[in-house]
Amino acid sequence: LLAEAGRPVEAMSWMLACDRPERQPLKALLLALLNFTALLIEYSFSRHLYSSIEHLTTLLASSDMHVVLAVLNLLYVFSKRSNYITRLGSERRGPLLARLQHLAESWGGKENGFGLAECCRDLHMMKYPPSATTLHFEFYAEPGVEVKVDKRVSDTGDIWGHLGTRGESPSEIMESLTKMYSIPKDKQMLLFTHIRLAHGFSNHKKRLQAVQARLHAISILVYSNALQESANSILYNGLIEELVDVLQITDKQLMDIKAASLRTLTSIVHLERTPKLSSIIDCTGTASYHGFLPVLVRNCIQAMIDPSMEPYPHQFATALFSFLYHLASYDAGGEALVSCGMMEALLKVIKFLGDEQDQITFVTRAVRVVDLITNLDMAAFQSHSGLSIFIYRLEHEVDLCRRECPFVIKPKVQRPPAATLPEGEDMETDMEVTDVAMESSPGPSAEARQDPVPPTPPAVPTTSAATPSPRGDGHPNSPPNENPKSFSLSGCPLPGDTPISSRAPQSSPRVPPGVQCIPQRAALLKSMLNFLKKAIQDPAFSDGIRHVMDGSLPTSLKHIISNAEYYGPSLFLLATEVVTVFVFQEPSLLSSLQDNGLTDVMLHALLIKDV
Repeated sequence: LLAEAGRPVEAMSWMLACDRPERQPLKALLLALLNFTALLIEYSFSRHLYSSIEHLTTLLASSDMHVVLAVLNLLYVFSKRSNYITRLGSERRGPLLARLQHLAESWGGKENGFGLAECCRDLHMMKYPPSATTLHFEFYAEPGVEVKVDKRVSDTGDIWGHLGTRGESPSEIMESLTKMYSIPKDKQMLLFTHIRLAHGFSNHKKRLQAVQARLHAISILVYSNALQESANSILYNGLIEELVDVLQITDKQLMDIKAASLRTLTSIVHLERTPKLSSIIDCTGTASYHGFLPVLVRNCIQAMIDPSMEPYPHQFATALFSFLYHLASYDAGGEALVSCGMMEALLKVIKFLGDEQDQITFVTRAVRVVDLITNLDMAAFQSHSGLSIFIYRLEHEVDLCRRECPFVIKPKVQRPPAATLPEGEDMETDMEVTDVAMESSPGPSAEARQDPVPPTPPAVPTTSAATPSPRGDGHPNSPPNENPKSFSLSGCPLPGDTPISSRAPQSSPRVPPGVQCIPQRAALLKSMLNFLKKAIQDPAFSDGIRHVMDGSLPTSLKHIISNAEYYGPSLFLLATEVVTVFVFQEPSLLSSLQDNGLTDVMLHALLIKDV
């Protein structure tokens, strides 16, 4: 489909099939395919297998800016999520980067009347310099012979002179120019880009598309490390101020452009780090509570958690939170976010219990920003009860997971020795009664510790959901007085044992094969557990951390540890590490974890879970 859409029309090398007016169904299918591919690549681990980059390069020469923007969106995902573009061979990478640089080049800057904010406004063409619709292009057709192409495109789209007749498309204009002049091959794409811009500048909608395409191209070039020679011309002095001016436009119809502006600022932070970071902080007012960026973030968050307010578009909110994360990744940016009191607003996002998947992604980003800025200042986090909010949110997310996966390992109740059992009571029945059951409520699960009879040495806890060991069929020649409860350290019954799980009632429903925690929620849980692991070891939490296991946190950890198949190995490992660092930090409180059964669940899971 990409090859078909990018195939030149017969006898017209600059008109693509998708640009023909009668091929609208093909263009609609092409746009849907490009958007789907962008989503696929964003969540894929096999981006290196993509093999249609030549078709994307060809489609950047489309006269329709909808097609160009869809291609740029896909290339942006490639550049930000992987090093796919940087690893391309020179024969494929060179033409692609050349076309991106043509799109990203400066139009003259704010001082020449071409500020990005001014170009985004629907102003009369008299407000723009005459060069906005004038094509001026110079090249050498032959050595020593200089040729100039200097023609004007009117504000109504009429073509003056010999560029063509009224209503011609950019590809038709380019076709006529290539017949008039012997334009070098390496200059033709640059000329076509200028023609397309001048042709559509008088149309507000097309001008917005050109601005958005330019911002996308800058971001892609930055992430692809392709600005070594042209950095000063593309990232010129004053560009950051222009990007912030775009953000300050109040027109709600320009949210896509504002999101693109935020993404470009984010890429500049990623590339330039310290040299441009101070300029970005100053221009956005990040260090001040009433600065532009802090006010924008608080308004966005309030609209997100207040049902009576209209939320900001998802694309814009995502770009805003991504910008905050990259800003907080550097000390100067993190200190600015601390100074403006960003902690309170971010904790509001984490505290708000919205179950939509889109909302979960914002909570994840908020958690990561909090994680970064607490490295610099923990006081604001503690003063706003941040730790309680984190634990409460973790409990909420785990409770949602219980709907799909309710099972929890419950340690086996300790019983008195067999000699003290009432006459006639069968040990096997006793074991069935006291074997693993569903844990329906938090709290202590080892009731036998209240029994006045001294407990026998604890056996390894078991679960009815455990897979029976291949050695659990029993051996008829085993000694009759062998203890049926004994287990080896590997978690397998010793010779002569009959597995408890094979005789216990299957009271714990199994998770259907293939059912796993959704990626968005898993990412949130991972971020929160990582933060808790760090916070437990932080000296600033030394006073409050002693009581962190008194609430719902052990119950949440038990569910994650009990269901490694559902949550995945990384979350299982993180949950066990949280327990480990807590015990290491507060060894005197190990008994409390034993009382609530967390250590038993952890030991049992470590023995039987295949992770």
